[in-house]
Amino acid sequence: MNTMVASLFALIILVFLPKNVEAQWISRSGPGGGNISAVAANQSGVYAANGSYTPGFFLYSTINDGQNWTQSDSGLLSRIYALGASSTSVFAGTPSGLYSTSDDGHTWLLSLPKYIRSIMITGDADVFVGTTNGLHYSSDNGSTWSSPILGGDIYDLAATGTHIFANVSYGLVQSSDFGTSWQALNVPLSFAAYSLYADSNFLLVGGGDRGVLVSPDKGTTWINISAGLTHLGPTQLDPVYEVQVMGQHFIAGTPHGIYTCLQSDTVWIPTNFHSSVDYNFDVRSIVRK
Repeated sequence: MNTMVASLFALIILVFLPKNVEAQWISRSGPGGGNISAVAANQSGVYAANGSYTPGFFLYSTINDGQNWTQSDSGLLSRIYALGASSTSVFAGTPSGLYSTSDDGHTWLLSLPKYIRSIMITGDADVFVGTTNGLHYSSDNGSTWSSPILGGDIYDLAATGTHIFANVSYGLVQSSDFGTSWQALNVPLSFAAYSLYADSNFLLVGGGDRGVLVSPDKGTTWINISAGLTHLGPTQLDPVYEVQVMGQHFIAGTPHGIYTCLQSDTVWIPTNFHSSVDYNFDVRSIVRK
């Protein structure tokens, strides 16, 4: 089944069923306590992590779309800012390093002792990890790591084929040769990027208060889609913490919930997981399973 899961900066895990984009977000009984800061999925299940200090750090997993959860964080002793999953391993990014497990979270091993911001997995063995001091790459599922292939504080990553996009402390950059060389991505100067998504048809950039930039040509031209997003205050649009594509729709996670926009349209429509109250449905990450 093709499903999509979103994490709230709250206590709910949502499972998306793609029959009707606007109506099929279903609440599941997620891990209790704290804030769900990151989610990841592979064939084995879905993983949800807590990135706050209270009530304590945790990582839970489910193999039945959120109906039941198992704590899977033995050996993890820090906040989890990022998650990634390959077909054989799950990776957790923390301030003390990147940890990996190949036994569904029963044991975790330190793979890269860096402050981790972001994780991206392409294929079964290619792992990219953004840290506070550069982008590292592993071609063997985290067994060995390169020296930084890109400098700066790496907030988010996206890729399609050999084309990689990175949201870095000094702006958005791109590589068309799988990280060998990098160039600045041409975006409006006033656009502060929060999130990235890329596939063979679209590059999406979620903004701090400017909506979402959509490019059909890997960043050569852009369309700004902001109509319909709830304002956080009288003049400022919601920040878009996460962007995705599913079917014929763009998906956006904001402090007011989840919005969708037809690819042929320029107006965002709130889904049934939406609230007019600020940060009531504060969606920080979305992953497809």
